[in-house]
Amino acid sequence: DSQNMKVSTSWQVQGGAWNAKERAIRFQAPGSAVVQPGWVSFRAVDMKCRTKPDNPDMMAALDSLGIMILRAREADSYIEMPFKVASEITGEAFVDFLNYTDRGVVQNYLDGKPLGEKYDNYAEGVTEGRAPLGKVTLAPGEHVLRVKVLDAHPGNDRMFVGLKGLSLKTSQAVDAGTGSYFELRPSDVQDSIGGGTCVM
Repeated sequence: DSQNMKVSTSWQVQGGAWNAKERAIRFQAPGSAVVQPGWVSFRAVDMKCRTKPDNPDMMAALDSLGIMILRAREADSYIEMPFKVASEITGEAFVDFLNYTDRGVVQNYLDGKPLGEKYDNYAEGVTEGRAPLGKVTLAPGEHVLRVKVLDAHPGNDRMFVGLKGLSLKTSQAVDAGTGSYFELRPSDVQDSIGGGTCVM
């Protein structure tokens, strides 16, 4: 009886995950980030980032994904992203990440001050993440974003970091942040799970 048949479908969607609120698989094409009106964005791949320990093998620019990858092997390692502001900016600040299975738990610092809660950069598949830092005012001149590794995700050995950069939402911003998304929607209402591989 076909009416009683149950079919489970697995979708391999790089950069995608099931969005329960929208009831759709949402994913973003690598490198398709778009800065919306009223948002200010500083991309890590455009900056002269540095790490601790100061080891060239610890950091690499993955231009196709739009991230700087920190290959941290121990807690307290960090990546720093210096950036310059031409005029004073006030807004809600966010650190943008690319989550994956090899990522760790981090704490974000802006100009030496810890801001926001610790952030787990881990995900089952390649998905974008955003850590809120709260409202900040940046004076003209140079500033430094530091992302410090606290620990590995529970059950993981690696504690890498995929840093996209820093975004600020000013009072003139539209609701959408940075990024252009695509969605895959089922024709029937159903429960789905997963990221990277979505089971429907």
